[in-house]
Amino acid sequence: MISHPDKHITFHPFADGGVLHRTGSHRLWVLNVTAATLWCLIDGRSDDNGLARDYSARFGIDDNTARQDVATLLAQFHQWGLLNGSATRGALNDEGEHPLEPIQVEKRLSKDVSGLPQVMFTLAGHFFTVTFSDTAMAADWKTLFGHLTIDEPPDGVDTELALLAQDAPEGKCFFCYENGVSTEGGLARKQVVPFLIYKLFQHRMADLKDRLLFHAAVVAKKGIALLLPAQSGSGKSTLSAALAASGWTYLSDELALVNPETRCVEPFALPIGLKDKSMTALAPFIPDVADLPRHIRIDAIGVRYHLPPKIQPKGCLPIRTLVYPQYSHDATTCLTELPPLESLAVLAATGSSARPLISSDIQAMLKMATLPSYRLEFSDLGKAIHLLNALAI
Repeated sequence: MISHPDKHITFHPFADGGVLHRTGSHRLWVLNVTAATLWCLIDGRSDDNGLARDYSARFGIDDNTARQDVATLLAQFHQWGLLNGSATRGALNDEGEHPLEPIQVEKRLSKDVSGLPQVMFTLAGHFFTVTFSDTAMAADWKTLFGHLTIDEPPDGVDTELALLAQDAPEGKCFFCYENGVSTEGGLARKQVVPFLIYKLFQHRMADLKDRLLFHAAVVAKKGIALLLPAQSGSGKSTLSAALAASGWTYLSDELALVNPETRCVEPFALPIGLKDKSMTALAPFIPDVADLPRHIRIDAIGVRYHLPPKIQPKGCLPIRTLVYPQYSHDATTCLTELPPLESLAVLAATGSSARPLISSDIQAMLKMATLPSYRLEFSDLGKAIHLLNALAI
């Protein structure tokens, strides 16, 4: 059988391996030296036996081992959809569904809201107005977003949101309107803040066309940023809250906005959402954390929103270090240095860009992965902060 590389796949050499990218997508595949070597040997002319012979000669291994390696790697390439004739479902199904995706409701706002409490603020260069029919809710929102609020609107309004109470059973009386059209109805009071924060997140994700986005917390010291990329459930929000309570400047707990030209990171300083299970661990750092108002996400998870004492709402900071955190209750807290190729593999897995990557994006990621990179396994927040403080010296 003769294998042909898909014409839409490009190869980028990196460290001891390489990176594959599908043109028009934001998916990357990071290859170690053996996989990258085989990919470069696939020329559309050699069959599997010919590839095994070339592979054997390249690595100085016996023919039987080479055939097994080549068969395994080709099967992986097919599964990923990188070869002509491959099933691409696995390659393209790399998006997770957000638990707070709103239901679309075709209902327009007819009420005059001009006299209701309104909050104006900017987030990552986007201007929002949020109108409330509930005065207490507006005051709560100002408390959470005081670091981003503005008194005078800029020219034009990017997004107008309105949270209005209407008659509804079981206390689920709040309806959200987005630019005059209802996007969600039947919200209980404790669900309003998580839903609004999700809407802000959704709008900025869709609008940031010239930035690399990573699912990461960001903190800084002495004007230098530390990125903490990780999947949900890794403990990055808890860690970033503890770091911010220990003298670090807070930029984000959810999304890192990286300029691919400068490789600097910009703030995305939404309040830190802390789940119930974080309360005990954070009590030594934020004594009143459990006393913060408890909200309920639409996926029924309880969350409290915390504003750190030192926040950077705007600007752009150079990145010094990448740390990939993973909490486990029985882990020995330690930092392990990662080689660039392994760092790149983890970084690519946390990418959140909602647009296709281009060559300059990939080159920026390759350069980011050459920064000092570590895996942080932790069960003890105090020890984790001590290790990260040492990195910042």
